[in-house]
Amino acid sequence: MPPILPMLGYTLAMSLSPGPVNILCASYGNNDGFLKTQKFILGASLGFVSLTFAMGLGLNEIASRYPFIIDSLKVLGAIYLIYLGFCIARSSRDLNVSGAKSSGFAKGFALQWANPKAWIGSMVGVASFASDSFYSLALFATIYLIVTWVCLSTWSYIGDKISQFLSSAKQEMAFNYSLGASLVLTAFYVLTK
Repeated sequence: MPPILPMLGYTLAMSLSPGPVNILCASYGNNDGFLKTQKFILGASLGFVSLTFAMGLGLNEIASRYPFIIDSLKVLGAIYLIYLGFCIARSSRDLNVSGAKSSGFAKGFALQWANPKAWIGSMVGVASFASDSFYSLALFATIYLIVTWVCLSTWSYIGDKISQFLSSAKQEMAFNYSLGASLVLTAFYVLTK
């Protein structure tokens, strides 16, 4: 029997903990609302699961043999996170900067493939729970899909509800600066690992 409870615990910890996509979901929830962010969330959830499947089907082995792939991903991912951080810091509900606007499914899907946290979560998760059979990989990916969608939706919902308390442009700007700074700091953290 597959270790379903440990799978759930791992996927919940990885999906709920702060990371670039979670921060973006909070920002998009704040700027665009919970419902408008759902296409992005679905794309991010499916993008992550596709990465998990790719890891389980051999990408994990390739990445282990050629560490420069992970190093390159860190640099490219960090550059993109810094860009998104600045876009979010400059965004508002009245005037969304094009890079900070939630553009839907494709952006969410692609972002997971550039997200170092997603790569590490997939690699460790597949190695820990899904390396012995296709069934265990499919089960793990299904659990991860559901948990990721719920957790990202939670971040979006929190962002949406926070927007009700941001009654002035200064408060909204401070909120967006803090989210943008979080992404920039995440980028620098990724580069030092």
